[in-house]
Amino acid sequence: MARPKPAMPSKAAILALADADGRLAVRVSPGASADTIALPTSGGTLAVRTIAPPEAGKANEAVLRLLAKRLIGLYPRWSWFAVPPAGIN
Repeated sequence: MARPKPAMPSKAAILALADADGRLAVRVSPGASADTIALPTSGGTLAVRTIAPPEAGKANEAVLRLLAKRLIGLYPRWSWFAVPPAGIN
């Protein structure tokens, strides 16, 4: 039997971790068994796990796509983005 997918944090919970300039501190774990985003247990860094391998920027691209999908509902065609201080509506 397959394991259930872990619940993704809400957009508001992720945005609450952004600094005044809209930047998120992220710890990336490439080569994971599933793509997931986990909130920190006591402040700190957002944990993002991706199945992408840590080679040629594949994991970085996967993390950007995963965050963009969760925050704005789209897969980006660009290589980086910043969360505006007012958040995303």
